Amino acid sequence: MLPRYIEVSAEMSPYRQRTIYEGQPELSFFQLNKDAPLQFSKSSDAGHEERRAVLLAKMNGIDKVIDANIKTVRENHFFDASALLWSARRVFARAAKRIPVDPKWDGEGLRMEIVY
Repeated sequence: MLPRYIEVSAEMSPYRQRTIYEGQPELSFFQLNKDAPLQFSKSSDAGHEERRAVLLAKMNGIDKVIDANIKTVRENHFFDASALLWSARRVFARAAKRIPVDPKWDGEGLRMEIVY
């Protein structure tokens, strides 16, 4: 993944943080699960079922995404992408939360924060 991080880093600027956000699927699942952590690992069968149930309960039509069958994409990635879609919708609606609430700035002038 390091080459991808380097590519994003080269393109990212403080101005772009107005439209580009960093998310983390487990934080999105935390919110989707009524601000409670999920109980099972995302790589276990129980974790897959738990994530599926949470997504289906909160996002109408998401079954088309999580049931997609693309040979090179693992099931975990469909769940993570769906959870991040939830957060992206919240960003668009200006309802997303930020961690930390008062972020620090790095040497490039970027806020060090995650949205969910």
